[in-house]
Amino acid sequence: MLIKKAKEFALIAVATYKNPFIALKTHGFIVNIVIAFTALFHAVFDKSSIAYLYKDKQGNQMFKDGEAKAWELSKCCEQYWSGQSPEKSNLKFLISLRNKIEHRSLPYLDLIVAGYCQAALLNFEEILVNEFGNKHALMANLAMAMQMTRVANEQQTEAMKCFQRENYKVIREYMQTFSDDLSNEIIESQKYRLSVFLVPKIGSRASATDLAIEFVNVTNLDGEELSLQSRHRFDQRCGITI
Repeated sequence: MLIKKAKEFALIAVATYKNPFIALKTHGFIVNIVIAFTALFHAVFDKSSIAYLYKDKQGNQMFKDGEAKAWELSKCCEQYWSGQSPEKSNLKFLISLRNKIEHRSLPYLDLIVAGYCQAALLNFEEILVNEFGNKHALMANLAMAMQMTRVANEQQTEAMKCFQRENYKVIREYMQTFSDDLSNEIIESQKYRLSVFLVPKIGSRASATDLAIEFVNVTNLDGEELSLQSRHRFDQRCGITI
């Protein structure tokens, strides 16, 4: 039941983010992905016989609104990752960001924090598969990654300009303060914030088994491939950044 709940809310999070008629995409995504991760961790703890329900000083189970009070996502993260990790930092960033934007209208925020949302989705998928097997993988239900649609250069530029306005000051300061407390290793991790370029695949005839989109680790590229990747890196006509 918990695994089903986790998967359903993850898919709702993606559907919310990709819906062109929804303005508050980031807030909607975070609300649902937090529920998804919480249910996923509860399923993991249940499998490992880890008690994740709150008890009072006398050892009696605590209740909230008639239901057993279970660990919230922040406490789940501390249990699952004992030390520092990019995945843990990603979720902590999104949880606090949700509180900052809950009562604010920030239409340009989506493009600014898209990489954090995408990383959260991929981290969710990785934990889900590692803990419960490939049969629960979400990617079969997702046509493509959440933020793989082309974004015009003008939109990206406009978003960056608007992000400097006074009404975004609280968010700017929060993002800066949060990152100041992280190591370079975490900040540069794709599991903390996904940052990619879409580069056209050329040079070979497509077959029925070819993937339309492939995620390639830069460390696995040879010299010629790295050179090609670098040339495309700053060609805004060929790719988008997340």
